[in-house]
Amino acid sequence: MSDTAKKQVRKLKIIEDDPNLSAFEGDLNERVRHFKQRKKELLAPGQTLTEFASGHLYTASTRSRAAGSTVSGRRVRRPCT
Repeated sequence: MSDTAKKQVRKLKIIEDDPNLSAFEGDLNERVRHFKQRKKELLAPGQTLTEFASGHLYTASTRSRAAGSTVSGRRVRRPCT
């Protein structure tokens, strides 16, 4: 069996859990395919989505005027009140 045929045979768990979604199987498969492609483009090998999402904590310092906080390196520092 070819790889394409194997991919077509495998059903998403959400469709197995809720058969009413079978009418939308093609759309759901396309969304999953698009998610996996974007994840592959954004993440470095071995990196998790959580690590990617918290990347702003590891970059240059920024200051938020509203909150009065400074983000620098790995720590978020807030002024003492």
